[in-house]
Amino acid sequence: MKFILFLILNLQLININAQTIEEVDKKIADSYQAFVNVQLLESLIKSKEALTISKKINYSEGIIKSNIYIAKVLIEIAQYSEALEFIKDAEQTSSFKKSKPFIVESHRLKGMIYTYMNLYDNAEIEFRDELYSSKKLKNPLQRNLSLLWSYQNLSFLYEEQKKIDSTFINLSKAQNILKELDLEKNSITYVSLYNQLGRIFLLKNKLDSSVIYLNKSEELIKKYKIPYTYSTDQIYGEYFIKIGDSIKAIFHYEKALKNTIDLNIPKESQELHYTLASLYKKNNIEKYTQHYNQFTELKNTYDNNNAVLSSKVLEYLIDSEKDKIKHQKDIYTYIGIIILLLGIGYLLFNLRRVKLYKIRLKNKREIISKNENIIHDLHEKIDDNSLERLFELAKKNSPEFLVLFTDVYPDFINTLKKQDSHIKNSEIIFCAMLYLNFSSKDIAEYTFVTPRAVQIRKNRLRNKYKINSNEDLNKWMRDLK
Repeated sequence: MKFILFLILNLQLININAQTIEEVDKKIADSYQAFVNVQLLESLIKSKEALTISKKINYSEGIIKSNIYIAKVLIEIAQYSEALEFIKDAEQTSSFKKSKPFIVESHRLKGMIYTYMNLYDNAEIEFRDELYSSKKLKNPLQRNLSLLWSYQNLSFLYEEQKKIDSTFINLSKAQNILKELDLEKNSITYVSLYNQLGRIFLLKNKLDSSVIYLNKSEELIKKYKIPYTYSTDQIYGEYFIKIGDSIKAIFHYEKALKNTIDLNIPKESQELHYTLASLYKKNNIEKYTQHYNQFTELKNTYDNNNAVLSSKVLEYLIDSEKDKIKHQKDIYTYIGIIILLLGIGYLLFNLRRVKLYKIRLKNKREIISKNENIIHDLHEKIDDNSLERLFELAKKNSPEFLVLFTDVYPDFINTLKKQDSHIKNSEIIFCAMLYLNFSSKDIAEYTFVTPRAVQIRKNRLRNKYKINSNEDLNKWMRDLK
């Protein structure tokens, strides 16, 4: 049985993957970088590899991060149901509930998904939970940033629903938190917030307030050389449309377009081409055609690329699922082998146990038979009452035991004394108990000593009377003449 268990343990050790936590963290970092660089398939592959290794070595943090990064990629290609499944897998990891940052990120991603799916009530619940969880973060800087993003997410949600007042309230709360953060380190966040406030005031027809925030945004862009300028120019364009100055509107829209082209953001370029085409439609057919054709080309390219990417991502996930199923089959085979080996081991163990039981039973019967013969011989020598009385006195360790034994077995006592004329009474009592076939355990119990003490006395008797170690001491006493 021990051999079987040893074999199983060795099989398990062989099956353990040698990959380490450091490798998982490296793959997750690579996935993040690929995501930032909009290399979505590469990001997905790295995260999936990290997830596979994390599960093999039971690395909880790796499992959570990998699932979340996979979900982010799927959100980018509008595979929302699949993304929710990976978020769910992250949430079911044992250490998930112990990590507040993971909980915050989970609510944020689910809020985004529900917003894109126009499930605004569900999105609001998730963003509210994001806000609630952010307040529990212990690190002050992390807590403030998380609260800021939570309020911004809620403002985007309300803006999507044209709830301008609710949007403004959450932007104001975000602005109050932003004041506590370092301006230079968070300049991009400041610009994003100022742009959103500029748009909200524009929607509220508070044009002066709108321009104030757009100017603030422009000042920060110039001061800190922020490369992302298109959003500010786009809102400036909306502002000039609002006041009826199409020339300045076109100027800012063209600036925004150039910036998106320089930054390689085709989705934003596509929308700006469409806006410019609409502005040029009435008075510049050449410009209108140029921008509209660019819009159509970018849209088709974007849609095709997105379809190809979605297909590749889903194909990769399907292949991964197939590998997972194959791996599970291998595991089931492995478990089957273990169960078979355990079954064989259990069978062998029981066969051996039955064999040992039969041997013990046979030995026990022989001992019982032998004891019965001894008792029968003792009965033949004395009457039943005397023998029973002897056993009773021995069990009580009574001094009367030696008196009665001497009376019943005088020849044995005389022979002992001939062997050793100086023999002590305690030695005679010990020999008498051996003569009556008492076991070492019985003698230890009746004389209130340990079994080891009884064994020592037996060894002394063997040395004294030169009795061979292979010979039964009790039988030697009965055969003594």
